[in-house]
Amino acid sequence: TAHLAEHTRCRFSDKYSGQQVDLILEEFMGGPDSDDINIRIDRSSTFFGHGSLLYPNHMYKSLDMLVSLFKDGIIDAEGLDVEKAAIHQEYFVYGRDIAYNQVDDLMYKLLFPDSPVGNRMDCEPEELQTITLSQLRSFINKWYAPANSFLIIFGPKFEKVRKLAKKYFEELPERPVPNLGISGKFHHLTEAREITENFVKDKTEEEVFGEIIYAKLQRLLSQNLKKIYPLSLCEIRVVKKEM
Repeated sequence: TAHLAEHTRCRFSDKYSGQQVDLILEEFMGGPDSDDINIRIDRSSTFFGHGSLLYPNHMYKSLDMLVSLFKDGIIDAEGLDVEKAAIHQEYFVYGRDIAYNQVDDLMYKLLFPDSPVGNRMDCEPEELQTITLSQLRSFINKWYAPANSFLIIFGPKFEKVRKLAKKYFEELPERPVPNLGISGKFHHLTEAREITENFVKDKTEEEVFGEIIYAKLQRLLSQNLKKIYPLSLCEIRVVKKEM
């Protein structure tokens, strides 16, 4: 469903017609088959973006269009049928005809049997055909939420980026972070939580932040989780105090 949502959501929006979307893709990103277009999915995320653009005004025009697709992309019955056909073709061109992609799918399925990460990105053809317009809209309403999204802009100063984020996303209604529904068998997440809680429970805020800066918690997590999960790197990207 995520793959189909990405395809259908980037056709046109309330603000940009399909022709206008195509013109921006051609003018600033080299056309629909260019490597500078970064509208895609991987196993855990959906991207509405582009590669490097030489001029700031090109970036701002592209950003406005991409945000419009993300927020207000129009999904209709015609688009559903067209994009189902496109994904059906991708299933065979990329999913079946390239051997290492099949190996990659099998590896993820074995490594993450109880997580959505283990699923194929293009899904089986028979599953694809069962997805309805109503299901697709419900999926987007659930997962395309502010608490489940992030904005990355390279170049402008932070204050400029903050104003852009406020301009585009402030009016979106707040919704809770969607539940991933990961099975309890995915036990390394529980293990990581227990290790972290034991690490911080007898420390002050200053001690916790200091030891994370010096990677002490990261080393502890890495040493323990390697016993139950093929972990190659342990990073902590966000540390915050919740009242």
